[in-house]
Amino acid sequence: MKNGENRLIRKETKLWSISNQANIILDEDTIVTIECTTIGSDSVFVKPKQLLFNFPGYIPTLIGRGVDEWSLSYSKTESYDIPQAQF
Repeated sequence: MKNGENRLIRKETKLWSISNQANIILDEDTIVTIECTTIGSDSVFVKPKQLLFNFPGYIPTLIGRGVDEWSLSYSKTESYDIPQAQF
């Protein structure tokens, strides 16, 4: 686990919303980027992202999806790689 790493959170995962100060449950699979890790713990702070331009002839890219930051266990996330461009 390292800062800047892209991860995937599956729908129905429970996590802590920093902005809302409440637990939330995701209603869709969500791509996130790790913003901060914690020492001696599995907890990470992540920011939600959105995949754009995943079409032939374009270069897929991630952009921010809102201003919220979430906290959850790293073990509840999965590896995620940005798709390769289709030319």
